[in-house]
Amino acid sequence: MTKMFKVLIILLVATSFSVMAESKDSKVDAVLKKLQKRFGDAKQIKVKPSPVKSLYEVTMGSRIFYVSEDGTYLIAGHMWNIITNKNLSSNSLNAVRKKTLDGMKESDMIVFSPPKDKIKYTVTVFTDLDCQYCRLMHSKIKGYTALGIKVRYVLYPRAAKGSPSYTKAISVWCHKDRSTIFTSAKTGQAIPAKTCANPIDSNVAVGASLGIRGTPAIFFSNGRIVPGYVDPARLLPMLKSKK
Repeated sequence: MTKMFKVLIILLVATSFSVMAESKDSKVDAVLKKLQKRFGDAKQIKVKPSPVKSLYEVTMGSRIFYVSEDGTYLIAGHMWNIITNKNLSSNSLNAVRKKTLDGMKESDMIVFSPPKDKIKYTVTVFTDLDCQYCRLMHSKIKGYTALGIKVRYVLYPRAAKGSPSYTKAISVWCHKDRSTIFTSAKTGQAIPAKTCANPIDSNVAVGASLGIRGTPAIFFSNGRIVPGYVDPARLLPMLKSKK
């Protein structure tokens, strides 16, 4: 093979890869433009190819959809590989949730933690003060921390703004000793009403963007959500598995 022929082969291969990449990007851009025209808010829409030909994965805020290449059909829901029984949407959803949770400040949460050198895992829990299973979870808080699990509570009243649960969440937040008053509220004790600057409305907005439908809603550090109450002994192996 002559030197010139080798050079031509290299140029042809490089060109073909360039065309493929450009073609792929142009299709993504075309889908993105169609969605932006329909939904607006360009910064909130991200598009990438899905495992299915001519179907694209679309991220809007903290939600994921699938859209046809021509931008006509939009599918809401998870994509599964029925051969491997694997949820193909979970990694993308976890990444989106993780980004949202990473944007929250721990100073806007009520934290129960083992000693710093004993922390093995951290979970973020959206909790309602009057929710039965939220109360059950907090009654086991020493069990979680004993296993090295740091619990970061986000006050998330599910009732409407101005409801008793909503005003109670504000009262808990506005007390100096939040952890103690939080525990009192979780056991059904009456707590003194207080008002102050608080993160409750922001918490509710974040919870809505994450698609929370019930409490407690437990989030792992990788963005995975576990809906409902999970006792300490069962939660630990779930955290270890990183699934």
